[in-house]
Amino acid sequence: MILVGSALRTIFEPPEMPVRSADPAKIVSPCWRASAKNKLIVNSHSNFALLARAGSPCHRKSRGFTLVELVLVMLVIAVVVAMVAPSFHGANRGRRTGDTASQIVSLAGYARSQAITQGKTYRLNLDPDAGTYELSKRDYDVFEVLGNWSFSTPDGVKIACDLQPQQDGLYIEFRPTGRTDPAIIRVSDDDGMVVEVICESATELFHVADTK
Repeated sequence: MILVGSALRTIFEPPEMPVRSADPAKIVSPCWRASAKNKLIVNSHSNFALLARAGSPCHRKSRGFTLVELVLVMLVIAVVVAMVAPSFHGANRGRRTGDTASQIVSLAGYARSQAITQGKTYRLNLDPDAGTYELSKRDYDVFEVLGNWSFSTPDGVKIACDLQPQQDGLYIEFRPTGRTDPAIIRVSDDDGMVVEVICESATELFHVADTK
C-alpha cells in the first residue's frame, strides 16, 4: 500500500511550474534561478574582496607636496598679503580719525551737561602741537584738569582748530547757562582724511559735520 500511494503521488503531483520574470518574454526556470543565485553570491564575494584590497593601505597611493609646490604657495600668499596690507592700514587709520572726532564730541557733550548740572564752568583744552585734549573744571578762580579726562591723538592723527589763543592756551568753555563757545575742530591724518567737529552757535551742541 505504501508503494502504491507513493507512486500515485508521483503521478498526480503537478510538476513545478517555471517562474515568470519581470519581462514576459522570458521564462525563468527553477534550475536557472538557482544557478543565477549562486553566481550572484560568488560575484558579491569577489567584488567585496576587490573593494577590500582597493581600500587597504597597501593598495592606496598617497602623494605629498613637493618642495617646489610649497615654495610657490608661500610666494602667492606673500604677494596677496603685500597687496592687501596697505588698504588695511589706510582703513585702520581712517577709523582712528573718526574715533578721535567722536571722542571729542563726547567730551564736549559731557562738559556741557556737567556745567549745567553742577553750575560750574568747564573747558575743553586743546593742544594741537602736542596732539592732546583734556577737560578742566573751574573751582573758585582756578581751572583744574580732570585727571581721567586727558587724551592723546593716535599716531598719524592730528587736530587743529579755529580758536584764538588765550593766556591759558586754546580752549572751549561750557558755561552753567548752557552756552558754549562756537568752534571748528579739524581731525586729520597723513592720508589726507579730514573730519570736522563743529559748533556754529552758542546754543548748539558739538557734532561731526556731514561729509560733502
